[in-house]
Amino acid sequence: MTVEDVLKEVLREWSEESKIPPDLAGRAIRRRSRRRRGTVMALAGAVAAAVAAAVVVTGALAGGGSPSDPVTVVAGQPSASPGQVRDLAVSADPDVEPPEGRLIAAQGVAMFAYDVTSLRKVTAGRTEVRSTWYLYDDARGRYRKTAWTYLDVAPGGGQVAVLEKFGARRVGVTDRSGSSVRWLDLDQRPSAVKWSPDGERLLLTVYDSDPDADDSGKGSTARRTGFVLLDPETGESRFVPMSADTSGHGRGADLHWSADGTVLWDITGFESERTYFDLQGRSAAKPKHTTNQPAGRSPDGHRLAVNASEDRAWTGVQDIPTGKVTPIRAAKGHMVIELSAWADNDHLVAWACEIDGPTGCEEPSRSRLVLVSTDGTTVQPLTDYREAEPTETWTPHFTPR
Repeated sequence: MTVEDVLKEVLREWSEESKIPPDLAGRAIRRRSRRRRGTVMALAGAVAAAVAAAVVVTGALAGGGSPSDPVTVVAGQPSASPGQVRDLAVSADPDVEPPEGRLIAAQGVAMFAYDVTSLRKVTAGRTEVRSTWYLYDDARGRYRKTAWTYLDVAPGGGQVAVLEKFGARRVGVTDRSGSSVRWLDLDQRPSAVKWSPDGERLLLTVYDSDPDADDSGKGSTARRTGFVLLDPETGESRFVPMSADTSGHGRGADLHWSADGTVLWDITGFESERTYFDLQGRSAAKPKHTTNQPAGRSPDGHRLAVNASEDRAWTGVQDIPTGKVTPIRAAKGHMVIELSAWADNDHLVAWACEIDGPTGCEEPSRSRLVLVSTDGTTVQPLTDYREAEPTETWTPHFTPR
């Protein structure tokens, strides 16, 4: 099965279901190697809207970076054409992907980290899907390659939780420079780590074997066995056992926090349907006002990033009090296919694809990160285009600043 075959299959499925799975980036290689329905070929795209005039200023974005970080300010003039962002400060690198020498950020959110996923052959019948992680280093003013196999940046961007290779019985806490790591010993062998929304606890997902290994092309045989809740300040931890996951999706069983930190969720089914658990590992009801779009609720809590069902609008924004959905329609050469994070109450960081007449995205297509208004009328490229059929692909990780 070629990448083109996978893309065609997934586009056909999406057109029938009218749903867009989150975390599109980084799944192409998993789908191609494992040939499983649960991992989805990434769409890719482009935004043809022009960029308004940019100037470099110092310290214009509050929080996260050092005072000397270069910041691209999109200074739209009154005569700016439709589709351009006006009077909105962002830090962007629109001619590079993945980003290298400039922090990708917009208002209240920053991409302090990203990972590059590739498929590695270990033996004749065994491959591994491995990620190389990059962190934005303020002192160097660029993203730097790290040695960690998994990491997560805490809210505010000050702390980073890191894991070594699978099987290590400890988790580290460091800053984005990585100059000094404080190690916390564990009785379990976690394969994923996530900071709680308040930045006070760590959630570590535990498997019985390496979830990134692919045996004989049949996908990961790893099963989730539970999770660890850890207080990184005191070192106190609690292992919560769970019934062995049988989904066969490997990393799809990684656990994540809900927005308020009261429940956990995973993605173990097609179309990225979420399953919820309480902090005791028991099944939990789906919280109100949840969505499969990664951005979730706006900072003020009044709006929700959602899927849309129109041919020319795959995403939209729902007003929670009224339930009204404003679709983000395809326009000016782009279609917004995933809403990744809220920059503020009126703008989101999103993936947008290159559109091809009435059929939607180009096939095969390219994508780039953009900053888009909630009505879709303004667009600002944040990165260059991601290749349509990459041998490896990168995934951004966004953190509130």
